[in-house]
Amino acid sequence: TQIQHIRDRLHRPISIAQWYAPSQIQLPDYPFPHNHGLGNAITFYCEGFIGKQIYRFLEPWWQGGLGYVSRYPYLCYVDARRDRVRWFHD
Repeated sequence: TQIQHIRDRLHRPISIAQWYAPSQIQLPDYPFPHNHGLGNAITFYCEGFIGKQIYRFLEPWWQGGLGYVSRYPYLCYVDARRDRVRWFHD
């Protein structure tokens, strides 16, 4: 449901790069938090946007974790944690 809300706000489909991944198969240099092992996080991209644009668009609205890393310019990360957490690496 929350992912659909993101799609609705962007007015475009999103493509999920990573969703559920047990921690033992995650790459050690993976720049995003490791909430994927719980299945409550996604790393995604959206055609026509870079990660920083998605981040800025979702930042005032998204209630969980939100981040991006400029090393992966088209990806954005969201998770369903209860706390509002923001991070980015330029």
